[in-house]
Amino acid sequence: MKTLIIARRHPVRRNRNGRSRCPFLPDLLVLEGRALLASLTTIDFDSLADSAVVTDQYKSIGAKFNGTATILNQATTLNPPFPPRSGAQVIYDSTATIRVDAVGGVWSEVGGYVTGNRDIVMTAYSSNGTSLGSDSLGGANYTGVGTPNKKLDVTASGIAYVQFVGGGNTFTIDDFFFALNKINLQSVTYAGAGYNTITSDPTPSGATKDYSADHWLDNNLNGSTADAGDHRYPVLYASAGTMSVAGKWKLGSADSVGTKVKVRGDGPGNLDLPATAATQAGDVLTLAATALSNKFDASAKYFDHFTIKWEISYDDGKTWSDAGSSDNTVYVSAGTPIPDKDSGDFFETVVHLAITKTDSKSAEADLIAGAWSAFTGRSVSRVDGKALHYYQSYNIRNTTVETLLRDLDGQCSTFTLLFIDLLKVNGISKTDNYVFVRSTTDDGFIVKDWTFTGAGKSGDATYPYLNLGFQKKDTSYKWDYADVNDDPGIAGQNNVNPASLFNNHQIALINGTYYDASYGVTYTDLKDMEKKSIAGYFKVQAGYRAKEADLGVDLDGNGSKTDVIRYPQAYLFRKVDLTKPSLKEDKITI
Repeated sequence: MKTLIIARRHPVRRNRNGRSRCPFLPDLLVLEGRALLASLTTIDFDSLADSAVVTDQYKSIGAKFNGTATILNQATTLNPPFPPRSGAQVIYDSTATIRVDAVGGVWSEVGGYVTGNRDIVMTAYSSNGTSLGSDSLGGANYTGVGTPNKKLDVTASGIAYVQFVGGGNTFTIDDFFFALNKINLQSVTYAGAGYNTITSDPTPSGATKDYSADHWLDNNLNGSTADAGDHRYPVLYASAGTMSVAGKWKLGSADSVGTKVKVRGDGPGNLDLPATAATQAGDVLTLAATALSNKFDASAKYFDHFTIKWEISYDDGKTWSDAGSSDNTVYVSAGTPIPDKDSGDFFETVVHLAITKTDSKSAEADLIAGAWSAFTGRSVSRVDGKALHYYQSYNIRNTTVETLLRDLDGQCSTFTLLFIDLLKVNGISKTDNYVFVRSTTDDGFIVKDWTFTGAGKSGDATYPYLNLGFQKKDTSYKWDYADVNDDPGIAGQNNVNPASLFNNHQIALINGTYYDASYGVTYTDLKDMEKKSIAGYFKVQAGYRAKEADLGVDLDGNGSKTDVIRYPQAYLFRKVDLTKPSLKEDKITI
């Protein structure tokens, strides 16, 4: 008696010689679906090549296959009893198990339409390998013995991966679907030892803002901080400090992402955040402030783009997926930063100039030279590119760094304080570093260049040159009569002819060198300053009686040159005499 054996059907169609019709073709990275937070995404596999192995072609939309699934096409390699549910292609188990991992979040639902030649079991797991639920065919369902494409479906919180278990060439899947609880980076905050809050430059109204937490904020979760309501703040650290970074991610729902979640960050060079446990509260995942695994180098450092590429693991660090990236400007001081003396702030422009001009420097001499280089071109500007002017208006009264940054204009004190502030950002502070320069015997001096006419007509042997009717206009001096006239000479910061008649001038003294930040020049001593910068000296004489006949001018405009006009003040000038130094100094510590 003969026993009739019926062969079990398999998904792969075979040729007459028994060989599988599965030519191995290159992968195509065409995606059928798009993941949007927790909405349902379906993959129909129709965009890949016949016989392609499925791995990470769908990673960008939230699913990564483990390489044990292969494409079968209805017209060529797919056995007809295993028809597609849609389109023309399916995947089959080229080995016994197909595993698919959630990417960019966890799933709240997962499944597919399965046709098998035996009972096929689908099981969903959490990140720590705990089974969250399963579904099965219950037996073969290919054409002729059942209804193909049975839906297997598991709904649970925190699904990290799913496995379909068969025996190898035993089942097909079409229209694989999942609901991704997607993770989106929302904010990043910097802290830790050596952290300092930077303050914005003042607006024209004087308003400032502390650049405090959150330092990186993407409210609309589109990966960019360029939108309204978003921001990207700069931060300042001491090189001896330790940067700590905290982050928050918005989830697509409040469904649990599991208890084995870790986050790590890949920063510039070796400045990375180690894998650290994160906590979930509702639809927000939080990484508490975490110290970098390495410290900064012992030098000033400028990171225009301190980019952290974030990754998340749902299985205690075994596998990782993208969790967004943040990008901030980070300034690192070579020392311990010291704030502006008047405001107590680290203004953005001050920090930017200090660190960009000393990038990678650590020696004090290099740090001083770098800070000074901001002034030597006489074109110092704010971080936004707006020029800072030395006496753009001759009547400017600003005397602090804050008002200089606010109005873009200032006296000598503002630029000297700005230079000292740049040094302080890198921790350099000296005693007797601020110098008031005055004349020893005169009421004041004039800075080059001025033209002295003839021998002068004051009648004073020491101060032979006479100027009457002084008026300080916005960008020039006006006199009723003048033996001495201002000419363009030593240019100041962003001004070719700044105010140049003073009763004192204020400069910095650092390690024996005098730094005149208003003009971008240095002096070895006061004699050197007198030689390089001073055109002459003046005294102010009260109640001066000016004789029109002696001057040859009609001072009162009445058509006559014979009147005697009394002036409340007259300015009498003398030329500089380098054989008789006439400058003195008073020092204070700023």
